[in-house]
Amino acid sequence: MNSRGPKSILEADDTTRHSDERMRERSRHHHSLSERNKPDPVRERRAQREVAEYIESICVDLRMMARAARLESLAYFLEMSRIEASIQIELRPGPKSEPS
Repeated sequence: MNSRGPKSILEADDTTRHSDERMRERSRHHHSLSERNKPDPVRERRAQREVAEYIESICVDLRMMARAARLESLAYFLEMSRIEASIQIELRPGPKSEPS
């Protein structure tokens, strides 16, 4: 009911139509936001590979330092970390090299 009395069927249909349009617009807006926030799988895989490569190289240096200091348990765990990093690198192949 409005100040002029009960809504006519036409007014009710018009209100429903505007409400439906607003809901569709919100849905489109939400969908576009979620699409923008989706990680790019190629970029994500590349970043993961780069981090794993960095960790692998650091573990080599740290393991050598641990061995030199006779910290055998630490050297062992650093070697295990290096191996795990190399496995992660293998699971995330780099970009395809172009044919020469």
